[in-house]
Amino acid sequence: PDIGVIRLCTVLSCVLLAATPAWGQPAGSNWQIGDPICGYYQGPGSNQLPTDAANATQMANLGFNLAWCQTQEEYDAAHAKGLRIYAWISGYLDDPSALDDHRLSGVNGNIDLAKVHPAMYAYRIAGEPSAAEFPGLGRMVAHIRDRDPDHLAYIELFPTYASAVALGTSGDTETAYREYLRQFVEVVKPDLISYDHYALMATGLLRSDYFLNLALV
Repeated sequence: PDIGVIRLCTVLSCVLLAATPAWGQPAGSNWQIGDPICGYYQGPGSNQLPTDAANATQMANLGFNLAWCQTQEEYDAAHAKGLRIYAWISGYLDDPSALDDHRLSGVNGNIDLAKVHPAMYAYRIAGEPSAAEFPGLGRMVAHIRDRDPDHLAYIELFPTYASAVALGTSGDTETAYREYLRQFVEVVKPDLISYDHYALMATGLLRSDYFLNLALV
């Protein structure tokens, strides 16, 4: 083959790759995982939110690095102890209908306040949504990503042991869950897939579908 054609194809390939997001990363997102996420949610001995310096200190001392926060004061308390912020703005960022009414200014204001904080890491959007909710959640994720491409819009999914009705799909466990994941990726376009799976039982055994859930994700 002509050496000039090879060089031209190589240059074009490099240009195309340079303009393409990293493999698996949605267009418009600049988020990077950084240190592995180690968050905390309603275990014994502490509130899930760093509502004061003492609680933030306890979380940091226990080795957590991501804290649920709702206010500027909580942002600052978490930051003072080296914790990253998981911003939970109830009624705004967790409700896609807020994009269509008077709350839009509140959505944008909360994003603009959080995104410049030095400890900001992620926005809490939803927990265990049905596939029927994915279009709305996709709109909210896209809105946040457009306004703040550097931070994660976080959603945790149902586990495999949720019913097909709860998932909003149909079929046996594997079929229903595989479809649930497919729709989530294609409709919401998330930066990562996170899911709830409460696997450790009182008997000391793991749920039987723990590894199935992991494999499907």
